[in-house]
Parts: sequence; structure tokens; C-alpha cells
Amino acid sequence: MLKILIFFFLGISLSICQDNGLDAYNSGDMIKARNIYEKLYKKVPNSDAIKFGLGTTAFRQKDQNTAKDFLGSVKNSNDPILASKAFYNLGELFIGENDFNSGLLMYKKAIILNPNDTDAKINYELLKRKIQNQDQQNQDQQNQDQQNQDQQNQDEQNQDEQNQDEQNQDQQNQDQQNQDEQNQDQQNQDQQNQDQQNQDQQNQDQQNQDQQNQDQQNQDQQNQDQQNQDQQNQDEQNQDEQNQDKKNRKMQAEAILNALQKKEKINQKLKISKSKTRSLVKDW
Repeated sequence: MLKILIFFFLGISLSICQDNGLDAYNSGDMIKARNIYEKLYKKVPNSDAIKFGLGTTAFRQKDQNTAKDFLGSVKNSNDPILASKAFYNLGELFIGENDFNSGLLMYKKAIILNPNDTDAKINYELLKRKIQNQDQQNQDQQNQDQQNQDQQNQDEQNQDEQNQDEQNQDQQNQDQQNQDEQNQDQQNQDQQNQDQQNQDQQNQDQQNQDQQNQDQQNQDQQNQDQQNQDQQNQDEQNQDEQNQDKKNRKMQAEAILNALQKKEKINQKLKISKSKTRSLVKDW
């Protein structure tokens, strides 16, 4: 609630002008009221009442800077009632700017200067409760913001941990996959090496078998050749022996024949000799 109480401590001529300014103000013609107070201020620049009227009119026109300047100078007035009203209107001005703490301070100073100002007391208590509620609301909001921030941080931490766990799991799965692939490659390589070794062994065995067969065949051929040679030698030996036997029998036969022939000659000689002997003897 804007409380406008203007006190004028001027001469009779100025009082008439002030009354015209107040009439214009009360009728809502702020432009006319301000023009009147500006003219009066040029004539009497040290009048706290005129500065109060000009500052209050500027406040109604939402000219905050002008209102602060003039009302601010009036709050130091030697008239405590006028200074109290200046503090009161400054309180209204600060509230309009949502500067509640400054407005509360202005109300308090207005009450100190004029303890009988009921409006100032009521507005002070209402604003004090509003500030308390606002502080509580701000505290609640701050607590809620902090709680939300903590929850957000916790959620982000949980999400980071979840992402890290997923990343670790993915890495573990990738490592396991790589290990499995490596093991499979090693197994395939081992199997390939084993197959190659088996094939080489098989080839070697086949080669050895072929060599053994060839050696056996050569040995058999050699044995056959040797057997044939032995048989041939045996046959030759037998033939030689047979020929020798024939030769021996022939020689034996020839010897027998020779012996017979020799014996026949001997016998013939003996016959001849006996014949001669008989003749000789007969002659006798």
C-alpha cells in the first residue's frame, strides 16, 4: 500500500501551488502534478516537502531513479514525520523492485521515526513474514535443488558406474572373444600342424614302406639271383662232378680196358712162352 502524505512548509504563495500539485496528484494527473512540483523545486530547491512531492509523483510515474534521489534526500529531513513518510515510500519503491530486505529496512526506519505509523507497522510485519516465507521457500528450494543436484550427481555417478560396468563388461567380452578367437586360431593351427605332421608321418611311413618294399624286393631279387647263381653254380658243379664222374668212369674203364688188354698181352705172352717151353721140353 503506497502511503502518500505530503507536508508542505512553505509560504502562502507556495502553499497554493502545493495544493494544486496535491489536487492534480489525487486526481491521478501525474504529469500535471510533476510539472507543478518541478516548478516549485526550481524556486525552492531546499524544501523537503516539495522534494517529497516530486519524489512521490516520480515514483507513481515509475521513474525509479528520480524517486530514489528526491525521497532519499527527504529521509534526512529534520522533520521526523516527513522523513518517516519518505522511508515508507522508499520501502514501497524497493518492494516494487523485489528488493524485500531493503524495503523491510525502510519500513523499520519509518517506524523508528514515527512509532504511531500503523501502516508502516502492518507492512513491516507482512513483509517480514513474506521474507521469512520467501527465505524458507528459498531454503526449501535450495534444499530441493541440492537434493535434486545430489540425486542428479548420484544418478550420473550410477550412470557412470553403469556405463563403466558396461564398458568393462564389453571389454571383458571383447577380450574373451579375442581370447576365444586366439584359442580357436591356435587350436586350428595346432590341428593344422597335427594334420601336417600326421600327413608327413604318413608320407614318411609310406616312403619307408615303399623303401622297405623296394629293399625287400631288391633283397628278394638279390636272394633269387643268389639262389639262381647258387643253383647255377650247383648245376655247374654237379655238371662238373658228373663230367668228372664220367671222365673218371671213362678213365677207369680205359684203365680196366688197358689192364685187360695188358693182361691179355701177358696171357698171350704166357701162352707163347708156354708154347715155347713145351716145345723145348718135347724135344728133349
